Amino acid sequence: MSAVLASTRATRPAWLDAACRALAQVVEPMLEAQVTSIEPAGDQHVAGVAAYVPVMAPGDPVQVGVVASADDAAAIARRMLQLPDDEPIGEGDIGDAIGELANMIAGATKASLASEIGVVALGLPVVVNGRVAESAHHSVREQIATVGPWRVGVVVVAAM
Repeated sequence: MSAVLASTRATRPAWLDAACRALAQVVEPMLEAQVTSIEPAGDQHVAGVAAYVPVMAPGDPVQVGVVASADDAAAIARRMLQLPDDEPIGEGDIGDAIGELANMIAGATKASLASEIGVVALGLPVVVNGRVAESAHHSVREQIATVGPWRVGVVVVAAM
């Protein structure tokens, strides 16, 4: 294993910690909602609308993502789009908003780890219904954040 690869993989725990810090940094001013807790997901994973952004780090690409229940994702999208709480919102607008949230969190994560991991490129957000499950080829680490009245999963997917 190259020194760069070994060094980058050693920072894997830092990805999730940095993504959780980025969540608070991004959502508190944007959504005007406080992050009141962030805890390990354990067996209580959030499922619903998710967005993942590829983060191409030297030798160890990961994906940084967010996931929220369909109702929480719709409420977050309404807040991001400055719509009334009771206004109907389309699936496309919800996906765009959650994708943008993931993109902003991935960007802030990248910035906070830049001195440790060097040059990093971000890919385009991919929005899905559901969540990524762990496999023999990749690990999934998740923390659950309480953001105002919503539960948001902060997820890092990495190759094994």
